[in-house]
Amino acid sequence: MHRRGDPARLHGHHAAWARRCAVLVVGVLLLASGLAGAQGRAAQAATVWTRLGETGGAAVQALALDSSGANRLYAGTYDKGLFVTLDGGNSWSNPLAAGVAAIVLDPHNPATAYVGTWQQGAYRSTNSGADWLPINTGLAADCVYALLASPALTGTLYAGTEMGIFTSADGGDHWRGASSGFSGRNVYALAFVGDALLAGTDRGAFKSVNGGASWAPSNSGLAANEVYCLASAGGSVYAGTERGVFLSDDGGASWRAASNGLPVGAVYALAVARGRPQIVFAATIQGVYATSDGGGPWAALNEGLSGWALEVKALALDSSSSTWTLYAGTGSGVWKRVGVGYGAYLPLILRD
Repeated sequence: MHRRGDPARLHGHHAAWARRCAVLVVGVLLLASGLAGAQGRAAQAATVWTRLGETGGAAVQALALDSSGANRLYAGTYDKGLFVTLDGGNSWSNPLAAGVAAIVLDPHNPATAYVGTWQQGAYRSTNSGADWLPINTGLAADCVYALLASPALTGTLYAGTEMGIFTSADGGDHWRGASSGFSGRNVYALAFVGDALLAGTDRGAFKSVNGGASWAPSNSGLAANEVYCLASAGGSVYAGTERGVFLSDDGGASWRAASNGLPVGAVYALAVARGRPQIVFAATIQGVYATSDGGGPWAALNEGLSGWALEVKALALDSSSSTWTLYAGTGSGVWKRVGVGYGAYLPLILRD
């Protein structure tokens, strides 16, 4: 019989308590491990591409995202026209039959949108893509490959066409030529670099410092003829060409190759993260690639993409919150990849 204070009895109580504590610790560790595994699996699932709704099975050539929080996305195709979703891609309407090469939203009023088409000039919608009217007075070109809206001057637009560059000061109601000093013909891309304009053409890059009144070549170090896309970020500008990506840190005055890790060939679209200009996404016919240091190394972001979905011609990035969403226009419609913040969104090799 054990009496109160008996060492043997105390030892038995201590041993039983130790066993209960050990079981509790193991349980907590297993629970934490299970939660971590579930979170890891959820994060991994969130970063795989998924297809959005139905866009007629056509290849998507252009994308534009309404960043005002309206959950509105525009997708342009060559042979099925324009598609618009108001619910993040669950359902789509098809309000315009003309083949679409370029889309831009008015930075002063996101309910106003403009599209450039392959054979019918430009169109405008003032009701969030529900209805469209042609706006071609003075626009002496059928194919509009690029559109740019001024964030500083309301109603000022620029159009890159197969006949050079045109500009409008009244939201597209009237256009005039703006190609003085411009020797290129096909203009595939337009971008602001500070107060200057940069044009990507079939003869390299051109720059204007007077609102498009005159242009001059801007090709030092640009070892490519065709510039398909331009993306400016801070003091830098990226050019996607038939020979990969080139980067300029001086507004286009000089360029250097920035394609380490990219597949050999053309880059058709670029997207830069808001507030983090060193994070860039590139569209190729071998999928989507990303870099976190402004030009390489690049790593593939293609989990879930296969077949025609790897042929990517357009990108749209929503990086306005900690959960990023990247949209890709591909040979099999629009795809979406949702991240859970920068660290989980990009491959380990790209993290800070």
